[in-house]
Amino acid sequence: MGGAPLAVLYAEASTAGADSLSRLVRHAQDVSGARVGDDGEFAVLREMYEDHDSPSWIARGLDDLIGFAGRRERPVDPRMARVLDSLQESYADLRQVVRVAETVGLSPSRFQHVFTREIGVPFRRYRAWCRMRAAIRAVLNGSNLTTAAHTAGFADQAHFARDFRRTFGASATPTLAKVRGARVPRITARPRQTCPAD
Repeated sequence: MGGAPLAVLYAEASTAGADSLSRLVRHAQDVSGARVGDDGEFAVLREMYEDHDSPSWIARGLDDLIGFAGRRERPVDPRMARVLDSLQESYADLRQVVRVAETVGLSPSRFQHVFTREIGVPFRRYRAWCRMRAAIRAVLNGSNLTTAAHTAGFADQAHFARDFRRTFGASATPTLAKVRGARVPRITARPRQTCPAD
């Protein structure tokens, strides 16, 4: 790549699936659980990177990008939609999978199968992603890293920092310090449709 900018998109399961985002790139291939391409529709991403005022319009730009790629082609299973809603409301909920499966009337193994099929990633990975987002949002809203980590259910700041580096490949403190003042707006979530249970 020789120092060229790299865009990494994490789409919410209720907004777009990985297959939708794959349409944005050419010559895409799976690499360690990620869909990687070497060419595609990147004009909006380049503009975000180059425009110092992009935090004021970045949500609209990403909405347009996801709209171009195409929203979810089929609705989310209503049981998994309830689990997603629960995760959005209670980031620090660390109940065992067996307890979460009980809330939607499934065995743990069946729950994990259905969740992965519907959402595209295993339950534990998605739950960790929700906690990461919650901690980042808390930092952007003014919390220090320790408070943000505890709010989102991490054991401590070190736990959050390790997961942040594992997820994004960068240190949390300098990365979040750069965007704290930007006040990046949330991406608009489209209403989620549900499908009949199987």
